[in-house]
Amino acid sequence: MISSGPEDIGGRMFAWLKRQREPGERNVPIRSIEGDIFNVSVPKPANRESFFIFGLPKAGSTLLHNVMREACHAAQIPIISIAGDAFNAGIPFAKIGEDVEKVLYEKGYAYLDFRAFFRFDPQFDFSRFRKVLLIRDPRDMLVSLYFSLKKSHRIPKQGTLASQMKKTREKLENMDINTFVLHRVPVVIRQFGRYRPLMDQNMKLYRYEDIIFDKRSWLRDMLEFLDIPLQAEKVNEIADRHDIRPDRENVGKHVRQVNPGNFRKRLSPDCIERLNELLSEILHEHGYPL
Repeated sequence: MISSGPEDIGGRMFAWLKRQREPGERNVPIRSIEGDIFNVSVPKPANRESFFIFGLPKAGSTLLHNVMREACHAAQIPIISIAGDAFNAGIPFAKIGEDVEKVLYEKGYAYLDFRAFFRFDPQFDFSRFRKVLLIRDPRDMLVSLYFSLKKSHRIPKQGTLASQMKKTREKLENMDINTFVLHRVPVVIRQFGRYRPLMDQNMKLYRYEDIIFDKRSWLRDMLEFLDIPLQAEKVNEIADRHDIRPDRENVGKHVRQVNPGNFRKRLSPDCIERLNELLSEILHEHGYPL
């Protein structure tokens, strides 16, 4: 376990934005639905089936993608980061359209950094490929999102997304957390709903609450499911490096706190009661108590 300290955790979390280009890597231009162009970096493929790693926003998705990035590098599996490249260019993920399908390959790649799923219905047959999805109690997701957007989330240097995030941060300075989470509920419901069609025999679903204090077992299970051979010592090394548990809550840090159920401390009883009503289907489906 690593307690939070002077180490720049945020810098490490967004290392993918500054990574060096791999030998043989090429840029594939992708046009958004609004006509903006961003490049997706495509390395040379490996001789294996592609797989996809998804994590709902504020459900431990940064942790998920960080441990999988290290595991893929160790196993020499090339990575494609559609969401990461779009973010770096200041393109909102919601604006990615069908043109992105030209970088969805059946063989050769680990697809990382997905938080949301595409808003269009892809022709690519995801049911044929192994997928991982990390979810979390949506009430905790909403609380975490409030502090992230208000205090800690990195803002890109350019593009539409940069201006959107700056405006949101300014707006949240005068918005109560209870007001924010109730306003944001429809977005979270849609986020869960977009992943529902992917729930098949090739999807491995994890709950944040089940893995946050046992990262070794979690990473080992994911790698076995994805058929990624790594020595046990390497798996433990990666898991331990990302086992960050702050000594106390810090609203200015990306890893603000990790304990499940924090929403009960942050939200009013009336707000929680309303959230339980609005999110009842999701809470019941995934085994979260009211």
